[in-house]
Amino acid sequence: MNRRSTSVASTLIVALLVVLTLGVTGAPLAHLGPALTDPSNAPVPGVPPSAGGSVCITGAGGSDPVADVLLFAPPLPSSLQSAAVAQAGAAVLDPETPDARGVVLALREDIERSAIGPLAPGALDRVRLDLGTDGWVWAGWADHPLTVWQEWRTGGAPGEPRGAVAARCVPSDAPRWTVLGLRTDGGNESLLRIVNPYVADATFAVTLITPDGPVDPIALRNISVLSGARITVRLNDHVPEQSDVAAVITVGAGRVAVEGLQRAVSGVGGVEGVSVVPAATAPSVTWTMPWVPLGADVDGAIWVLNPEPRTVVVQLTLHTAQGTAVAEGLDSVEVGPGALVRIGSSDLALDGRRVLGVTLRSETTGVFVAAGAQFLAAADAADADSTGVVRYAASPAADPEWSIAGTSDPQRDTTLHVVNLAETDAPLRVTLTTIRTATADGEASADGEASTDAEASESSVTSVLEPGQLAPGGVARIPLPLEGAGAWSAVVTGGPALVVSRTTLGRELLEPVATDAVASRTWLIPARALSGRSLDGWVARLGTPADLRREVRAVGEDDDRLDEPPGAAGRP
Repeated sequence: MNRRSTSVASTLIVALLVVLTLGVTGAPLAHLGPALTDPSNAPVPGVPPSAGGSVCITGAGGSDPVADVLLFAPPLPSSLQSAAVAQAGAAVLDPETPDARGVVLALREDIERSAIGPLAPGALDRVRLDLGTDGWVWAGWADHPLTVWQEWRTGGAPGEPRGAVAARCVPSDAPRWTVLGLRTDGGNESLLRIVNPYVADATFAVTLITPDGPVDPIALRNISVLSGARITVRLNDHVPEQSDVAAVITVGAGRVAVEGLQRAVSGVGGVEGVSVVPAATAPSVTWTMPWVPLGADVDGAIWVLNPEPRTVVVQLTLHTAQGTAVAEGLDSVEVGPGALVRIGSSDLALDGRRVLGVTLRSETTGVFVAAGAQFLAAADAADADSTGVVRYAASPAADPEWSIAGTSDPQRDTTLHVVNLAETDAPLRVTLTTIRTATADGEASADGEASTDAEASESSVTSVLEPGQLAPGGVARIPLPLEGAGAWSAVVTGGPALVVSRTTLGRELLEPVATDAVASRTWLIPARALSGRSLDGWVARLGTPADLRREVRAVGEDDDRLDEPPGAAGRP
């Protein structure tokens, strides 16, 4: 087990810097609150929160230490405005939605800070950071919600496979995290990354689940994460040579954010790649994935974990361009008490069709679901360029509006996948914003880097795509026109019950990427109180109510700047 952390001194500087930078008294670093069991199932409040933050956990690779942090200010849906009017009664609300302000902290020994904003609703910003293997990111915002993603690439080095990686940055509020789709067999290596971005130390335990049952290693029963630290748990050391592994991380004290990292080395297993493995924070009775990787050279799977002490029957519904269907002989699967079941994506193939989504629905109680694939080298391939590893999350609920962002490369193609879970046609609409960088001589730079002999400037271009009507139960693939763009964001609307994800694949180097979009209901969740609880032999986890709307104080109104913390002058 490799445990890496920043120093305590750096941690305290980070805490002070973030708290004062956002002008939020004690939030998010000082308060112990909100605890989100599952933001996807939480009720949408009548008024959006005024401040928040998220953690980009993994960082970047050692051979290519630069990562892109993408911050998007999603336009608030009309349903929120209507709810706010109802809550305000006869009061007249300001028709203008406030701009977003933010700060991005690269958490290393030499803390790097980048101020963001003001960003108008619908605007996108990109921050490029030199993180190295030990750096990670905290992104905070005020006045208007920001959804945050991080992307980076590993060029390949001893002990580090080549691959492209993308992940959604997450809150660190859940008392329990579940990571599915891990492998420790062959050339596969599975890691857990656990971050504590708060001033209080945290404690957690890890239970590993394989098809043979749960495993509780003594070394993983009570692990401490210092304030401002990130540690790594290597699962190969505890459950070696397992093709299907789930990890349940239970927080005993404090708060942490968790994600998995899956690596594969071609020299051992024939597959080269790396992927973030998203964590789920609560079970759900329904999960939907708009994209299922299929093909003769794809070892794809859907993992289902039943956390209950009774058997659960899970029904499977496939989504095609024409509507719903059922795979022959696989309309349901039985998952025993506490069991982990693997469903091969090849079993879901339907008449040779490659465009496919799937919905899993439990008949009795909530389950955990995740998916992923190993892309195998074709029989005539001379190297591992066509291989790759991808893991991605399922969505527990549909939503009328989704946002997503990413980077662009001339040698890579990005596609949006949309499922319509409504009973009526959905007239899809995609609002696409791209960031383009041009030098003084007019030459574009798609990677966002300035030329060494010419001054560069960035511009934002917004366009609207209307792919057409999507049938009830259908799935659509929408290729994004990203030529000349360095970064992009998209908002997908068109129906009351959509689920959206995206994939990016290379033309020469495959390096597959798949990420889920962010539903509008999760943009708007306010701070909530943690419920106190205790674990046997551990310090009790206590929470206090925290209403960030009352704690945000107006700062920088004259010059649109965030407050500078005392002594911050001259810091990056």
